[in-house]
Amino acid sequence: MKTIKEFIYDYFEKNKNTLIVNYPGLQAKRLLEDYCLFENAKPDDHFILENAMFFERIQKAVPLEYITNESFFYKSSFYVNEHVLIPRSETEILVEDSINHIRQTYHENYSIYEVGTGSGVIPLTIATEIDKALKITACDVSEEVLEIAFLNYNNLKSQIHADTKFRLENRDRLNGLTDKFDLIVSNPPYIKTQAHREGVHEQTHLYEPHLALYIDDENYDQWFANFFARAAECLTENGAFFMEGHEDVLNEQAKIAEKYFSKVIVKKDYTGSFRFLYCYM
Repeated sequence: MKTIKEFIYDYFEKNKNTLIVNYPGLQAKRLLEDYCLFENAKPDDHFILENAMFFERIQKAVPLEYITNESFFYKSSFYVNEHVLIPRSETEILVEDSINHIRQTYHENYSIYEVGTGSGVIPLTIATEIDKALKITACDVSEEVLEIAFLNYNNLKSQIHADTKFRLENRDRLNGLTDKFDLIVSNPPYIKTQAHREGVHEQTHLYEPHLALYIDDENYDQWFANFFARAAECLTENGAFFMEGHEDVLNEQAKIAEKYFSKVIVKKDYTGSFRFLYCYM
């Protein structure tokens, strides 16, 4: 009888071409780890196919993170499901730069607002990395999404400074806010529904929430212009706005942002694509 490790490695080799198309960069080791996580088993256990659900979902190209309900981001594990985006490694750059900015500008009552929190990876990672009291508020338009972020907060609460205040609220962008914040951070939907569709992997389009991915082409420019204007209104005198965006439009968006901020920086991701917009009052 084969062990789980032997079976998964054989399965990977027999289905390699299809797996690599559906799961770019996938290695047999990752498939083994996720199968063991899904079945709560060990690699050297005997393989007994009692529940074929894992392989049925693999054949449908369901993202591994949605099969296991787990995604690793920065230094922590987060619960995810089909209601939230799967965290990407490039977003770790946004988070790390936010952490460095907070450390350089920290003061008592430091306040942070995150727009479109999803699973909560951005504000919760910041909260676990800053060993000082923070006031963090994160919003999303979906109540189902906020429940996932709250679950992840409870899972990570022990790693967060005891005096940090963490709030979740149901809100669209910054609409209706009257408070001001030292840092506003966001990984908003930034794919044009039509113009950018060709660049979206089919697995992403099929399974990840479109509300968190796409903005209609005709509303796109105004959506972000309104966002930049509101961000500037909701920042303190020395505040900053950090955002992830689409490489095809980020430099154009920087010109729009310059109407509202005194300093705007565009930064590249790991692949050399323009990915982040950092705006300062």
